[in-house]
Order: sequence, then C-alpha cells, then structure tokens
Amino acid sequence: MYLFSGFSTGQARNIPVPDEFFKELLSRIDDLGELKVALYSFYLLHHRKGTFTYLRQADFLQDKAFMAGFSASSGQPRAALTQALERSVQRGFFLAADLQVEGQVERLYFLNTQPGRAALEAIRAGTWRA
Repeated sequence: MYLFSGFSTGQARNIPVPDEFFKELLSRIDDLGELKVALYSFYLLHHRKGTFTYLRQADFLQDKAFMAGFSASSGQPRAALTQALERSVQRGFFLAADLQVEGQVERLYFLNTQPGRAALEAIRAGTWRA
C-alpha cells in the first residue's frame, strides 16, 4: 500500500469543486472508476483556459499514474475508463458530443455547467468548433 507523505505546508494550490457535487452526486456515485473520473476532471478542467473547456478520453489516458489506478482494479484500464466516462454521462455529470476533430470523430466531455450546456447547444447547431 502506498503511504501518502502529506500535503505541502507552502502555498497550496486548491481545486474548486462545486457544492452540488457533494450535496447531490457524491452519495449517488456507486462506481469507483466513475468517482475517480469525476474528481480528476475537476483537476484537469481547472488547468484549462477558455470559455468552453472540455475533456477527451486521451486527456485521461496520457496520465500514466491516473491510469494505473484503473489497471489495479480491472486489468483493462482503457475499457474501465471508457465505462467510467459513459457512466458519468448517464448520470449527468458530463455532457458528451461526438465531433469531427482533426479528421477524426472524437467524443468531447463537457462538465454539466451553463458553459458546458451552451457548448453542447452550439455543437448541435453547428456553430461551435474545437
């Protein structure tokens, strides 16, 4: 078992997590992969710039340490990640849209916030580009 050495004592960089996550979602998330995806999404999105921020499966796959947690539980980390992302969409945590990006169809995941909902509407209307 990994023993965490503790949080830093210097200037801590905190990641904001909306109250609704704790009040409405946390008690309903019953899958460890889905919980990991949700929490890591807050971290990833916090470090993005722009009005319409989104994630792709590749954003999760490129982090070997994050993906190692999926290997330990299922032995098939990519499939476990896909399942966790789809559960997050079904639950309404993410809004998803398939979009042509650099010549390939790619699924984009938007946090279910006002900007995320606006991005999804723009994609459906054909007025938004990645």
